[in-house]
Amino acid sequence: MNQLILDNTQLQCYNRCPTMYKWRHVENLVSQGVTSPALDFGSAVHTCLELWYKGSDYQTGITAFVVALTGKTMDDKRSVPNGLLIMDAYYKKWLPEKSIKVINCETPIQIELTSDIIFCGKVDLVVEMFGDLYVLDHKTSSSFTNVVAKPNSQMTGYVYALKVLGVPITGAILNLIAVLKTKQDFHRLITTRSNTDLIEWKRWVCNTKVQMDIAADSGEYDKYTHSCWQCGYKNLCNSGSETVEQVKQSLYQVEKWQPWVST
Repeated sequence: MNQLILDNTQLQCYNRCPTMYKWRHVENLVSQGVTSPALDFGSAVHTCLELWYKGSDYQTGITAFVVALTGKTMDDKRSVPNGLLIMDAYYKKWLPEKSIKVINCETPIQIELTSDIIFCGKVDLVVEMFGDLYVLDHKTSSSFTNVVAKPNSQMTGYVYALKVLGVPITGAILNLIAVLKTKQDFHRLITTRSNTDLIEWKRWVCNTKVQMDIAADSGEYDKYTHSCWQCGYKNLCNSGSETVEQVKQSLYQVEKWQPWVST
């Protein structure tokens, strides 16, 4: 068994499609020149919120938001003008915070889950509410129809890890920020985690790692085709053995997924 550093992104990727995991996290391939307005916009929102929750004033956060989006691909909802409306409305609704007390902002976590699994991540906020501690994660989306606060492997993993590190976390809060053209909308979904939830999460991680090891040893990664329509690796999966290397060189570049390095 090989020791792996794993975060929720890798775990979710493998369970979504082992072949996608191979392309992204084993061969470290990303598409050349492809941008995502949703990811860029969400990152800019996180940049602004991080500054605000670390004590910066309104204008410092807004300026950072604009800088983060400068030169990025945008659409009718994910643009600087609409983003300014959203961030201004967020500031007026939630700041200064009255129902929660911010304990820590952008908290890196890393634990030895088992002898062969290091689990890591970064928590947007650790907050106190009504005397209990929660992890709080910012989420931007144009639709919250499919947003599930529980079960949610990312949030459960954060709760598990912080408990291991001695922080008595009760549960998790999803801080939902709607990205809409005609209005600004915000919600907070508050959930708790039981010991059973945490045990089930650890079992899921360990079972996923077993499957990763089997695939790595055999070199055979299954293809799950239920979401191929939105996968950036379709060109590779549709290439024959005689052309796959050419496709890699022409359409992809190497970029390792290591967000924990900066922490």
